[in-house]
Amino acid sequence: MFKIFPCHGKIPLIEKWRESASSDPGQIQLWREQFKDKLTHWGIPTGETNHILALDIDHKSNGYESITKHKIHIPKTLSQRTQNGGQNFNYKYPNGGFTYCNR
Repeated sequence: MFKIFPCHGKIPLIEKWRESASSDPGQIQLWREQFKDKLTHWGIPTGETNHILALDIDHKSNGYESITKHKIHIPKTLSQRTQNGGQNFNYKYPNGGFTYCNR
């Protein structure tokens, strides 16, 4: 089970959400009770926390054009459309000690 954290839209409802994300059913139930109507989504931290490497192609900043221009091949994987017309591609986080970050 993935570690998750409570959100209102895209905004985390807890501080230090990456470190505080939990897969504990008791903690998740406490968040449900604590945030009630504010809780609209569950966030899933990417990176080493859940062993997910996410490639986010942002439509607003011409991400698709960059992919085409640089002839980048995107391997098939689970993906989803974002609210702004972009796309997220999700891969298993590679082992080996390298830390991946934004940009």
